[in-house]
Amino acid sequence: MKINKKRLRELIVEETALLEEAERIESDPSTYLLEEIERQLAEAEITLDLYVLNAALTHDKSQSTTDVLNSIRAIQGVTRCATKGRPTPLGGNMIRSLIDIKIVKEKIALQAYIDLLLQTVLKVDGVTRIKLLKVTQVER
Repeated sequence: MKINKKRLRELIVEETALLEEAERIESDPSTYLLEEIERQLAEAEITLDLYVLNAALTHDKSQSTTDVLNSIRAIQGVTRCATKGRPTPLGGNMIRSLIDIKIVKEKIALQAYIDLLLQTVLKVDGVTRIKLLKVTQVER
């Protein structure tokens, strides 16, 4: 197999960098690990698309609001779920709560993710309705 000079130089540079990194790891592995973790956390923080969804949630009184919110928190992509103000009793056996759901947008389009999230919330025990009121992107 023939390798041209340009590719040979690239390989030498890559190998040299790998050898230097290996020497650095060997001389002080704990510092290297901490630096690597900090670098990865910084990358992750930059790439997160965070949104807050304001919604009106209606659920059956047979399920406590806390249980419903805990079930919503368990949904993939949801980082926080909390009520705003006090729940409003409705006629019959229903309660309406204004809630904020903080999400990390997955790789799909935002609207598609929100639609999927709302469908999943409707499957939570006791939830009869959820109406999206507002979507706000969290500024960093």
